[in-house]
Amino acid sequence: MRTPARRRTTLRFSMTPLIDVTFLLVTFFLAASQLVKIDAGERVDLPSATLAAAAEAATPNRVTVTVAADGTLRVAGQVRDRVFVAALFADAGSKPDPEVRLRCDRAAPFSEVEPLLVACAEAGVRDVKFAVLQREGGGGDR
Repeated sequence: MRTPARRRTTLRFSMTPLIDVTFLLVTFFLAASQLVKIDAGERVDLPSATLAAAAEAATPNRVTVTVAADGTLRVAGQVRDRVFVAALFADAGSKPDPEVRLRCDRAAPFSEVEPLLVACAEAGVRDVKFAVLQREGGGGDR
């Protein structure tokens, strides 16, 4: 008795899932790069310091405020007023381990920075750091 001959079947490989995953990865990295750009904010001429420490990783309760040379306040790339920033500090102060990072242009008048320090104190934020450039030796921006 003769056995029936088996027909060879070719395997088909579906590219659709791979294309979907590739598209999702490209979309994710594009969105992540835009968020990094927004967080960096406006370019400012940071002051230099000899005792600057290396930059630390971002903490979940960090608020970063940029003070431009003309006194303009920016949070996450958007221009804000002192009332908004004070409310932001108050919200951060109600969370555990709040941190405020001030990126002040070297030409920014202290009269624009002092109200931010007062608002931090009133909100209970004790961890206030200034972004600076390292003048000599190791370190980074703090």
